[in-house]
Amino acid sequence: MTTYLITGANRGIVLELAADLAALNMAGKSLAIDLKPRGIAVAILHPGLMSTRMVNFNPQAIPLEEAVRGLLARIDASRWRAAPA
Repeated sequence: MTTYLITGANRGIVLELAADLAALNMAGKSLAIDLKPRGIAVAILHPGLMSTRMVNFNPQAIPLEEAVRGLLARIDASRWRAAPA
């Protein structure tokens, strides 16, 4: 049995995936708080909808290589920018 969320911004997402994403966000926030005094920034990046078996190679998805290029560009663009206090 698959359960889908039916309300809110995540409408249609599988409940288990939503729980995983919430846990990942919480872990990232916790790490950011714990590591901030040491000057270490934490970022959780989303590559976008990638063309994989998981999404049945959705025609609206981007190729893996394009997703990786986008993530690397985002990391390079923010590498030297200080986080707001």
